Amino acid sequence: MLINNSKFKEEGYTADELQPNAHKQMERKCLVISQTVKDGDFTLEEALQLYGVSLQVYTKYAAQIMVSELNAKLGELNSKKEELLLKVKIMHEAHKILFSTVDDQMPEVTEHYKHLSSTIKRAKVKA
Repeated sequence: MLINNSKFKEEGYTADELQPNAHKQMERKCLVISQTVKDGDFTLEEALQLYGVSLQVYTKYAAQIMVSELNAKLGELNSKKEELLLKVKIMHEAHKILFSTVDDQMPEVTEHYKHLSSTIKRAKVKA
């Protein structure tokens, strides 16, 4: 006879439904937004408005998903230094793909780059 060692029992699911976690609800909304935009049902702006999610919250969610997928693809490396260098190389390539068509004259993009550069120079970005 097999023993069921799972942590989640029926009453656990009921408790989750009765006491919903705000963070998990927001993650679900963001996941639905991603899927509806991917499927072409809504634009990003329409989906954010429809589900009541701010662009800032959605951006953070998208970044967390991207980092999680990157970490899963890299797996365990020999050292933290090796892992960090590989992540920087990957982000550099992603940057080239994402921003190769950005007009240098766009003030919002230029300001963001200046801020990011000064933050890195002041060593406020931690590895």
